[in-house]
Amino acid sequence: MPLNVARDYLEENQGRQFDPACVEAFLSRWEEVVEIAAGQQATPYQKTEATLAPIIDIESAAEGYPVQAVPAE
Repeated sequence: MPLNVARDYLEENQGRQFDPACVEAFLSRWEEVVEIAAGQQATPYQKTEATLAPIIDIESAAEGYPVQAVPAE
């Protein structure tokens, strides 16, 4: 992921997905992040969709019956 995309993502999700104090601490040393990244081999950024795990029948599993995947609607 390009650094600018990663930084934007952190800032946009600060207080929702990421602890604000951690984001502030990380971004306060951003120049070091850039220096470290400059020494790494870059890989192309490609946004992908996450695949969801199948829904299972919890009641059957709790009763000891074999768990069956419930088809997605």
